[in-house]
Amino acid sequence: MSNLSNNWFCDGNADFEYKKYLLLAYLQYVNRHFKETRLYPGLAELVNHYRNLHHFLDSKRKLDEGFPKQVDGIDMNKLRLVYKKVLKEENILDTIEHLVKFSLPKIKSYLDNGKEIYDFIEDNLRLYAVGIVPMRKEEGYMILAGHRKDLLVYNYVMSIFSTATDSYRSLQTKFVKSYKRNLVNTLPNIKTDLLRSFKQLPNPATYVVETEINIPVRETFLPIAKKMLVAHLMQAG
Repeated sequence: MSNLSNNWFCDGNADFEYKKYLLLAYLQYVNRHFKETRLYPGLAELVNHYRNLHHFLDSKRKLDEGFPKQVDGIDMNKLRLVYKKVLKEENILDTIEHLVKFSLPKIKSYLDNGKEIYDFIEDNLRLYAVGIVPMRKEEGYMILAGHRKDLLVYNYVMSIFSTATDSYRSLQTKFVKSYKRNLVNTLPNIKTDLLRSFKQLPNPATYVVETEINIPVRETFLPIAKKMLVAHLMQAG
């Protein structure tokens, strides 16, 4: 199974065994990709599922606290009233809660595994600038110098979007072109060629992210490189 919907645990059929099968099949699929160092979109999906399950438990706890209750007696030892719930304990929400509590440690295990792979790869990536870095760094070029023979060039644009409580930075990338590794295509020469070919960016910031390990570009190298560049640009101000 290649994916799970965001509300897989509470959508449609509430059968525990069926939902358990869906989850385990999905986790096996993600794990196969992790073994091939293909981290995305699986890693991001696991984070999302983990948050959704915790959100459900928190919402159900608040719902349980709000259930109508009636006095059932007096606890003489603690000198307080004892209440009982008017609504039945056994219902569909309890079945979903059982599924959620089963699923959380399973997802957490695979999430930790993915994070461990991510950290290893990130430790083996190096980011640095080519030439002089301009004052405006929100748009420019990112060059991936990986295990393959081609140097891959992406145009990047960093934008900021805000919510009611926080601000976030997003990095959009678009593939521009590739260069063969040779004595002519040095990094300064590539930057010069980009300046000559794409005049809409007269003085672009240009960064390289390089690694010696063999990792998939689309599912691993590019998304991790983007996160590294965002962190670098935020730190650089």
